[in-house]
Amino acid sequence: MISKYTLYLYRLISIVIVITPMGLNLMFPTTIVMSLLFIPVLMLVLSALSIFLDQQINNMLIELTNRINKHQLKAMLPPPHTQVIHEN
Repeated sequence: MISKYTLYLYRLISIVIVITPMGLNLMFPTTIVMSLLFIPVLMLVLSALSIFLDQQINNMLIELTNRINKHQLKAMLPPPHTQVIHEN
């Protein structure tokens, strides 16, 4: 449950970060080269970085969830019984 909220929060933040250069370009007009070349390239790089980080966070949360579930499963199982062999 918390992992879903973490992922949604990250995705919301990354959307805002990726869209920021376009918003700044609209608010503060610059040269045509900046508008047609640098801003789209910057947005593309930020998008690629966001996708990579999203994949890493998703893998980390899956691994963390698996570890927690495995730990809870071990806690629910009774301890293994050992046999003691007495030598006479």
